Amino acid sequence: MFYKKKNKKDFLDLVLNNLSEPPPYFPHDAKLNKEGYTQTSLVIQKSLKEISSNEVVNYIKGNTIFLDVRMPSSFEKIHIKNSINIGKTPNSFASWVGALVPHDKKLIIVCDNKDEIEVISRLARIGYENICGFISSFSNIPEMYMDSIKSISALEISSKKYFNSKF
Repeated sequence: MFYKKKNKKDFLDLVLNNLSEPPPYFPHDAKLNKEGYTQTSLVIQKSLKEISSNEVVNYIKGNTIFLDVRMPSSFEKIHIKNSINIGKTPNSFASWVGALVPHDKKLIIVCDNKDEIEVISRLARIGYENICGFISSFSNIPEMYMDSIKSISALEISSKKYFNSKF
């Protein structure tokens, strides 16, 4: 259906009416599109560093974000406290990272062995260049920095068992 408007203002009002707010990452991405970005290969080269358990503790204390891209079932069993689990699904990884992970924070990637290059590359393509490195093993990380969770399905939540529970 085509709309014929008499002037530019009416046309813009029609087109822009009811647009949702831009996602939090939009201003950063718009700036990158305008000013340019670091080549993905350079971000990979700089970020492809396995982080030792001692360094992990320092990064935890330093307000670094741990982006855990492992499967949810692996994340449930063990993860670094306060880390964010976003699976590397092809269609939604970039959107979820953009919505939940600030561009101005340092990142450590938690991934399965051999996934680090793919994840760094995908992050670099959406403007994340503050990647300090990756971890693929939790050995020697002090237990006080580790956690686990129990996954609850939507069906379980709707049951009477969780009716007045706080999550």
